[in-house]
Amino acid sequence: MAAARATDLDPWRNRLREAWTKVDRKTAQELLTSVPLEALHPSQVFLMKQLLNEDENLALLRDAQFRHPEDLWLNHQLAQALLDNESGDVHEALAFFRVALAL
Repeated sequence: MAAARATDLDPWRNRLREAWTKVDRKTAQELLTSVPLEALHPSQVFLMKQLLNEDENLALLRDAQFRHPEDLWLNHQLAQALLDNESGDVHEALAFFRVALAL
């Protein structure tokens, strides 16, 4: 994280990294509402999703996967989130696992 902060001077991304290292959910919420979802890179989604509750996590992953269907890890993370969700659909999860496998 120190190397990322030293080479990337973007304040938003550095706040996200700091929130992630401190498991600061409040800051993550503020960051999520301060940027359009389409502006998030898949790697930022991965950091962000670890700080959100289950429903927010699922919504974020669905949106990110829709915007980046070719991303292996977004498909995998969405499938896993669907399996972990109490009301998740196993068949839907399997579909995203299949996409990840194909990628």
